[in-house]
Amino acid sequence: MNTKRRSPGVADDSRLFSLVEYAFGHTHVVLRGYPPVEEYEDLPSGTPVRVLDISFVNVKRISCWTDLDAVDLRVADDTALERLRPQLGGRNLYGSVFLLAPGTVEEYIVAGRAYWAEYDLVFGDPSPLTSYDARYREQHPPVDGIVHFAE
Repeated sequence: MNTKRRSPGVADDSRLFSLVEYAFGHTHVVLRGYPPVEEYEDLPSGTPVRVLDISFVNVKRISCWTDLDAVDLRVADDTALERLRPQLGGRNLYGSVFLLAPGTVEEYIVAGRAYWAEYDLVFGDPSPLTSYDARYREQHPPVDGIVHFAE
């Protein structure tokens, strides 16, 4: 069983991130952070590598590239929300604005909640955070046994 822990965010993780899952209807998005290429380029195919998966649920808006150099995940404060007002308008967001990139408010996802954890996965494996297969989730637990979340 995984423990869920409320956390303020992912502090300035320097892995290279890619948008790896996008569910129809914007229900969820997964960003996956990969280690530097040097750490896995000589490994045999099918060898698991340590990744950081970040899953956003009840997604309402996405404003980011499909690839990110680094992630500094945090919930937007009042100052950041004011800067984003032209993009967000006067809408009721029905969620939080999760800022993604260090030092800017230009890359963000509006969602109900974000979950994240480190996993040892083979390239192309689905995220255990979004899998409906209980057995798969049991076979791929978070490295430290903790799934963090913010809302």
